[in-house]
Amino acid sequence: MYDNKETLKKKFLLQRKNLSSYDVFIKSWFAQENLLNSFIFSKSKVIGVYYPVLNEIKTFRIIHKALLTKKRVGLPKVLDKEITFFSITTLNDLFDGK
Repeated sequence: MYDNKETLKKKFLLQRKNLSSYDVFIKSWFAQENLLNSFIFSKSKVIGVYYPVLNEIKTFRIIHKALLTKKRVGLPKVLDKEITFFSITTLNDLFDGK
């Protein structure tokens, strides 16, 4: 099973890396629209979201709207090989990490 998981992970990572910037923009736009217009987002008080790298779905609109609507926003950070979430209040709170 491990080999299959690793093979699939590599396959989908390669597909994501091969997307054009236009495709990433369009796919990101629709994914964010779906979330931002959802009942779950409107009722949530806390949002956990990642900061995108490479060709991952962009999350900037989600972060921006969550902060604008006074939701608590948490992003993951690796500390001592453990993933933990930290809160931000502005995009200026973000910094490079793993």
